[in-house]
Amino acid sequence: EDQTSWLDASTAMIRCADPNCGVVAPDSLLREAMKRGEYDALLAMRSNALIRSQPTLSYCPNAACVSLVCTTRPGDDQPRCFEAACGACGERWCPSCGEEPHWPATCAECRVFKSRHGDGDRPMQMPSEGIKPCPN
Repeated sequence: EDQTSWLDASTAMIRCADPNCGVVAPDSLLREAMKRGEYDALLAMRSNALIRSQPTLSYCPNAACVSLVCTTRPGDDQPRCFEAACGACGERWCPSCGEEPHWPATCAECRVFKSRHGDGDRPMQMPSEGIKPCPN
């Protein structure tokens, strides 16, 4: 039978195959009944589901790094755009949108800026009519 039907993807818990039961299989039984790689994959799914459910936790976006980063600053009671940094590899990003850091601009402001001016891969063209360049 298809074991994936027993898996609740939101919690990565394996339940009894009987449709009238629904009891969650204990880890001790799963560890004995599953192959090592399958059980490790189940634990990884559970871990990923937990991390996705916590807005203050994220994996470092650097593909070569596997660090978990807590992106909460003490005293923060609401999500804000700020720069998060991985202590292992030094990667920096905005934990709200996952893009490059753009503080003090909000994620929405950054999207609007990029839509109007490009993503920074090419130099911006200064409008020349009636606008003087910044002296600094």
